[in-house]
Amino acid sequence: MEKSEKKLRDIEIENGEIIGIEYLEEKSPELQGIRLGTVPERCCVRVKLRPTKESDILVELWMPLSGWNGNFLGTGNGGFAGRIDELALINGISRGYAVANTDLGSSLNPDDLIGKQERWKDFGYRATHLMTLVSKKLIKAFYFKEPRYAYFMGGSTGGQQALMEAQRYPEDYDGIIAIAPANNRVHLHTAFIWNWKALTEIEGKGISLEEADAITNQVLKYYAAASGSNAGEAFMSYPHKVSFDMQIFDELIKKKVLKAGQAEALKKIYRGPVDPVTGEQIFVPMVPGSENGNLGLAEQGKREKFAADFFYLFRWIFGKEFNPEEFDFHRDLKTASEKLSPVLDATETDISGFKQRGGKLLMLSGTADPIIPYTDAMNYYNRVIEEEHGIENTQKFFRYFLVPGLAHVFGGPGVQDIGMLGLDIFPKDKRHDVLAALAAWVEKGEAPDAIYPVAYKKGLFGRELDYEKKIHPYRGKAL
Repeated sequence: MEKSEKKLRDIEIENGEIIGIEYLEEKSPELQGIRLGTVPERCCVRVKLRPTKESDILVELWMPLSGWNGNFLGTGNGGFAGRIDELALINGISRGYAVANTDLGSSLNPDDLIGKQERWKDFGYRATHLMTLVSKKLIKAFYFKEPRYAYFMGGSTGGQQALMEAQRYPEDYDGIIAIAPANNRVHLHTAFIWNWKALTEIEGKGISLEEADAITNQVLKYYAAASGSNAGEAFMSYPHKVSFDMQIFDELIKKKVLKAGQAEALKKIYRGPVDPVTGEQIFVPMVPGSENGNLGLAEQGKREKFAADFFYLFRWIFGKEFNPEEFDFHRDLKTASEKLSPVLDATETDISGFKQRGGKLLMLSGTADPIIPYTDAMNYYNRVIEEEHGIENTQKFFRYFLVPGLAHVFGGPGVQDIGMLGLDIFPKDKRHDVLAALAAWVEKGEAPDAIYPVAYKKGLFGRELDYEKKIHPYRGKAL
């Protein structure tokens, strides 16, 4: 142990330094009363990286003192990051991985990045890549050998990190998991403003959670079966199969559940953001059936909170006094795209470099996700299929799964977990768990033809498994 620690301290880190080495005891952490697995005794290494004068990147690496599976797992963050995601580290090390996470060089106050162009690059791609390089170096020093395989898993912002790694740094990882990726970043955040404006312009009030429940129930009443859901399933399985008609809300207006102004706001939201000059669709609209989910209509209509939490990209370029009410969906979007898309958007469809070095990529989206509609990831996958000249070529290295009833990354009215939280009660075999499925593909050549994610009785923290739902890889264009 002393020899390993000395070798760690002797490592020279380019544009960075080790700021802490700590040995921590075994623990059994819980989340809402559910065990998150056993976290073994571990060496925790904290590193500060400053690739530019502006940069301030924190990386944390956990290495098990015993029971290491020989592999490295890089993990993603969420939202505007700003801190180390300890849940991601727990999930990885409890499975035997040496596991790392980064704060993406951002801050708990995202406005600290206003005008900081180098830190935008850190957030967009550089911090994740440097985390990967320094972690592999530290692992080799600590265990006296390199990891056999390197994996990455992340959701939301972590999904953007995942796809950015496949696109920009194909040598970093052997296998990558992108869940609900926020990869079309600038247009996604433009859609946030579109929905927020529609909801906050409603006279008197936006849409409450109770009203959102009524909207979702109305959608399910008319379209659940047509979307592929079975009787008793309180979610839309594949909403893109349905031709959605706003007239279904006339009944709610007649019953005085909704007001006419609220219905008009819904029409704007279901139409999705449109460039007022070109008429082009800016981003996909909210998915029907997800209205009452976490980060759904009720939360997207909170004037101050939603603006503070989700419009930070625009404050980075327009300043702290940015007023979303005055956002121009042609002129301002053009400015944002010119300044931020090159460093934040992970939309490149040519990922042949990752394919050629033998990498495997799994992407998953929940069909009840109200904040990052799965249809945008589906559009990206379809474009990759075109780039690869067909689904058969694509699925040799890249597979996409639609998860019915999954909300944003985890939770939701249907399937609620695919292994992101690492709950102790969740089965961690390749049949149910996306990381185990990826490892089997990379290490044994066993491509996942189906995954069986699960639901829990009484919701995600219901402690008892309810049912599993078999899902197959999406095959492009139509199911």
